[in-house]
Amino acid sequence: MPGARVWGIDLGRSALKAVRVGVRRGEIEILAADVIPYEGEGRAGEEPGRDRRMWKALAAFQERNRIGGDKVVISVPGQATFIRNLKIILVGKKSLSELVQFEAQQEIPFVLDEVIWDYELFEPEDKNAKQREGVLFAVKKNVLNNYYLSLSSANVHADVVQTTPLALYNFFCYDQGTGRGYLVLDVGSEGSELVAINGRHFWTRSLPVGGNKVTEALAQEFELPSDKADAAKRLLESSKYSSQYLEVIRPALQSLASEVQKSLAYHKSQGKDLSFEVVYLMGSGARTLGLREQLAQSLGKDVVVFAKFGRMTVSKKANLDVIAAHLPALGVALGLAVQGAGQGVTDVNLIPQRAARRSIVSKKKPYVGAIAAAILVFLGAMFYFLREENLRLRQMNSALLQLRDQVETAESQFKAAT
Repeated sequence: MPGARVWGIDLGRSALKAVRVGVRRGEIEILAADVIPYEGEGRAGEEPGRDRRMWKALAAFQERNRIGGDKVVISVPGQATFIRNLKIILVGKKSLSELVQFEAQQEIPFVLDEVIWDYELFEPEDKNAKQREGVLFAVKKNVLNNYYLSLSSANVHADVVQTTPLALYNFFCYDQGTGRGYLVLDVGSEGSELVAINGRHFWTRSLPVGGNKVTEALAQEFELPSDKADAAKRLLESSKYSSQYLEVIRPALQSLASEVQKSLAYHKSQGKDLSFEVVYLMGSGARTLGLREQLAQSLGKDVVVFAKFGRMTVSKKANLDVIAAHLPALGVALGLAVQGAGQGVTDVNLIPQRAARRSIVSKKKPYVGAIAAAILVFLGAMFYFLREENLRLRQMNSALLQLRDQVETAESQFKAAT
C-alpha cells in the first residue's frame, strides 16, 4: 500500500513550484507537479512573504490541486535565513542541547525570542571526539508570519518549514546518494544558492546574483520592458542570433561565476573540504545560455544541468510534460517533499509550535466534520426508528384495548346466556 502523500511547495521569488509525492515499497514516487509563475513585477525591496503575487499563486494552486489531508512542507529562501557554522566543545556536565543553546545565543544576532531556530550536527568520525561540528539556522518570526499570512489566506497549512539550501541537500542526498562530493548551484531570479555536499557533511552560501542580472542586461541593451526581456531570456539558446546575445549577457554570467569562486575560496580558507567531482545546475536559471560553459571554464570542473533522476521514480499518472519542462527548477520542492516523506538526511524544522498545532487542527477539521455528520445521521436514524417504534407500540396498545373490550363483551354475553 502507498504511504502518506506529501506536497513540497517552493515559494520562490518568481514562481510557485510544487511537487506531490508518495512512498511505495520504501521508495519515493512523484505523483504530480505544478508550476505557477507570478503575474506582474514584484516591488523592489519587498519581503518575499509579503509578495501579493505569491498570495495569488497560492490561491491558484489551491484551486488546481486538492491538498486535503496531505502533509505540506514549504520553503523560506536562504537569503532570509541566518546560517552559521557551529563548533561545540563537549566539556563540563552540560548536555549537548544546552551547549548548542549557549552557542546559538552567542551566534544569532537577535534575541532568541524573536527567531525560530534549529540546527544540524554532523556525526564525528571519531566517536570519542570532544568536539562536534554542525550548522545553525534561524529565521525571524516576523518573516515567517508573513508567509503564514499568505498560506492561511489560501487555506494552505504547513507542517514543516525548511530553508532552500537544506531542501536541496535533502533532495541530492536521497536521489544521488552520499558516496561522492558534488556542488549544487541553484540559480533563482534574484539570487542563487550554493550547496557543497561531501558525504553527510555540507556547507551552504546564498549568493546575491541570479537570473535577473541576465534579464537586466537584455533589457538595457535592447530597451525592453523587464517582462519581455525575461521572456526573451528563455529563448536565447534557440535563436539564430544566440552568439550575439551571449556577448550581451556574458558580464552577468561572469559575475555569477565570480561569486561562486569567492565562496569556494572563503570556505577553503576556513579549512572546509572542497573535494567535488561535478557541479549540478538547478533552478529556473539553470538553462541560461552560456552559463554551464562559463562555470566549467571558471571552476575547471564538469558542469551539468540536472536532467535525470538517480533514485527517485515518476508515476505514469503524473503530468510528465510539466516535470520535464521544469525539472531543474523543481529541486527545492522535491527536497521538501523528501523530508516530509521521512526520507531526508536532515529534519531541521523552522515552524513555530503554534503554527504546527494550527496545521494539525486544520487537517483534522475534515475528519471532525465527517464524524459530526455521521453522528447527526445516526441520531436522525435513531429518532426516525424510535418514532416509528413508538407509533407501532401505540397501534399495538390500541389493538390490545380493542381485544380486551371484545373479550369483556363476550364474557358478559356468556354469563347472560347461562
